[in-house]
Amino acid sequence: KKASKAKARKLVVYRQMLATAKRALDILKKLNKYENQFLHMPEHFQADIKDKLDYLVTQHEHVNLKYIRKTKTTAVSCKKPTQSHQHLLNLFLTIQKKLEGQEDAEHHLYHMMALISAIVEYEENIQHLDTLITSYQAFHKDDDKLTPEAVTE
Repeated sequence: KKASKAKARKLVVYRQMLATAKRALDILKKLNKYENQFLHMPEHFQADIKDKLDYLVTQHEHVNLKYIRKTKTTAVSCKKPTQSHQHLLNLFLTIQKKLEGQEDAEHHLYHMMALISAIVEYEENIQHLDTLITSYQAFHKDDDKLTPEAVTE
């Protein structure tokens, strides 16, 4: 019975890993689709978005390394999500005020709002994955012998 609980928990972790990777892919698709609008945004907006994405990709990598126990659990340090979300919102509102009255600005802002929303969702998925991995490793310290093939049985 204990093994089946461990398998179920591991399955939840794997599903969250897939969901998080899907969110990252969604951001890449949005960046590709709205590349032209993104390049029409002010440079500091582009730089802030790129920095945020670099940070999140690094966090995602650390969480994955934490899962395979290649990094210490303290190596993953996330900013408070509300501060991060607030920064993105303030960034968007600042750009909105600067672009007010410009032709096609509303169209560009609409797509940038979708991009920022995807970034926020990705960050939340990373944080949830980190929580699941921390919980799993706390309760199943010696369950490294479970493989993905064993989970599907």
